[in-house]
Amino acid sequence: MAIVSIQSPVQLTDSQPEPDVALLKPRDDFYASATPRGDDVLLIVEVADGSLETAQTLKREIYAEAGIPEYWIVNLVDSCVEVYHEPMASGQYGVMKRLVGGGTLAPWRFSGWEVAVSDFL
Repeated sequence: MAIVSIQSPVQLTDSQPEPDVALLKPRDDFYASATPRGDDVLLIVEVADGSLETAQTLKREIYAEAGIPEYWIVNLVDSCVEVYHEPMASGQYGVMKRLVGGGTLAPWRFSGWEVAVSDFL
C-alpha cells in the first residue's frame, strides 16, 4: 500500500523538488501535517521530454543522494521508461534499466503489481 502524490513537494536535504508522481509510505494523516521527506518516498516518477537532460542528470543525482529507493523517468523523447534503483551516496544508482513499449514495469518494492510500459507512453 502507498499514498500517491501528484506534483507535490518532497523535502530533501538541500532541495524541495515537485516530482510528477511520488509513491509515499502510508501515514494516517496522508501528509496533511507535514511535507513528505526523502525517507517517506518509495518511488518517484518524472515525465520528461524537453526536461529529459535535467531528469537524467541533476534530478537523478539529487534523488540518489537523498536515498530515494527507486526513480523512473518516462522518457518521451526515446519512447521508453528508464528505471533506476539501489541509490548510492555518490549521486548514482546501482541499477538502471530501459524498458520499451512491449515491456512491463514492476516497482521494485511492490511485488505482484505490474503495468505496461505502453501505458506510460
